[in-house]
Amino acid sequence: MNAMIVARQSRCAIAQRLQVNPLSNGGSMKTKMRGAAMGLLFPLLASAGPLRIIDLSAVATNGAVSLSWTAPMPSLGNTLTSLDVRYDTNPITTLNWSSRQSIPWLTNPGIPGSIQMPTVTGLATNTLYYFAVKTQDSSGSWSTMSTLATVLTGDSTCSVGLSWVSSPDPSVVGYKIYYGTASGVYTTSVGVGNVTSYTLSGLAFGTVYYFAATSVNGSGQESAFSNEASYHQP
Repeated sequence: MNAMIVARQSRCAIAQRLQVNPLSNGGSMKTKMRGAAMGLLFPLLASAGPLRIIDLSAVATNGAVSLSWTAPMPSLGNTLTSLDVRYDTNPITTLNWSSRQSIPWLTNPGIPGSIQMPTVTGLATNTLYYFAVKTQDSSGSWSTMSTLATVLTGDSTCSVGLSWVSSPDPSVVGYKIYYGTASGVYTTSVGVGNVTSYTLSGLAFGTVYYFAATSVNGSGQESAFSNEASYHQP
């Protein structure tokens, strides 16, 4: 309390002196005070680092995570120079920031005002992750930590549902599905039993797959391939 009282008394004493004593150069008191304040403000702006990112978001897509944020403005007279993105399965704070996992390839801060949308891969499936970002400018100063983004990752592979019309041949006891990544070239097959629909899982995102089916009789003999169907999960 004594320190606070002294500070108030000091400010009052200065205010009283400013009111009593005229300015020697004829300028206004408001101009002098504004000039002094700006003189203190500009060095602070120049060394405070980039603005804090406040719109960080994360969305799980195709077995990966897509991040998004607006590249911030650097401090006065400087340019953005670096980016640091961190993630963890526990909340990230300013206290544990340095011990969280970084993404070494993600260092380009972008142009101020531009939307940044990198995709992070190699994460565990069906796991809750936390992401946070900092940027650095040419003053050498780092921004404060961004807002925190959370996301639950999905599966790393996709699936496709296939269906067909049953064969009129009474000797048919089941069907086989053939598929591959080139039209007419089927590298994998699976017997699905005597059904007319099947869900095939374990397919890779971003790959075009081609499918055909055969009918199988009790002796293990197969028919010719059906028409071909294709599927692509971006």
